[in-house]
Order: sequence, then structure tokens, then C-alpha cells
Amino acid sequence: MGGSMSHGTEGDFIWVEICNEAKAAQEQEPLLAGFLESAVLRHDRLEASLVFQLSEKLASTTMPAAALRATLDEIMSADPSIGQSVRADLEAVRDRDPACTGYGLPFLYSKGFHSIQVHRLAHWLWANDRRPLASHLQNRTSEKFGVDIHPGAQMGEGIFIDH
Repeated sequence: MGGSMSHGTEGDFIWVEICNEAKAAQEQEPLLAGFLESAVLRHDRLEASLVFQLSEKLASTTMPAAALRATLDEIMSADPSIGQSVRADLEAVRDRDPACTGYGLPFLYSKGFHSIQVHRLAHWLWANDRRPLASHLQNRTSEKFGVDIHPGAQMGEGIFIDH
């Protein structure tokens, strides 16, 4: 999407703020420009950006990022409440973490935030009888982020895990 917030942003102030923070970070730190373009600015929706990031982080030689991304995109499309919960979780981090001054830092860098979001996707798989893949995502999350949440566990929203 080339950094243009062409659609999907109307009324989504959290996504607009993340994009604005990414643009400001690009200007401040040019070394991050390519990363921020790939992770945030080329996407038109928060969900697409999040799925991209999680796929890249959880990919392996036996499960390429593109294949994982396609599945996670399907889940996000099938259950819009996941996107609503993502936003509530970002609000929780921003409101409760004194070190957090915006949405971009937890969205890009927080292992606790990423763990919760993978759990939401794995839980959808678990509830839709795709338990082997749900268990695989649980395992990869534990390996990559150091957080282990059973995919059958039910969570609310507005969750914040620090460190």
C-alpha cells in the first residue's frame, strides 16, 4: 500500500496513530525505514500489519512466513472480534505501562503483546477443530516470546503482559 493510508483507516484512530508513529520514527531513525515500511506502512489495516509481523516472527524453515500469513489472514477475516480485542489490548498497554507513550512500540516490539495476539489466533484454530496448528503456534510462541498460553484457554480483552 506504499505507506498511503488509503482505506481501512476511517475511524480507526489506533491504526492512524501507529502509522503516524512509524513515519516519525522513519524520519528520526533512517536505519529503521525499511523495517517500518514492511511492518507497518505498506499495510492498509492494523490486522494486515499484525499478521505480517507475527508471520515473520513465527516462521521457520518448515513453515514459511507466506504460508502462515495466508492462514492468519483467513482467521482475522473470519472473526473481526479478534481485531477489536487487539485494539483493546493496545489500549491496555498504553494506559497501564508507564514506559509506553503510544501504540507503536508495543505493536512492534512487545513480546507480551505479540504472545497474546498469537494466542487469540491459535484459540480460533483450537475452537474450529484445527488443533494441530493451534498447538504448533503455541509452541512457536513459547520458543520465540517466552510465553506459553494453551490455545484452549479463553481470554477477555484489554490484556497487558509486561516482560
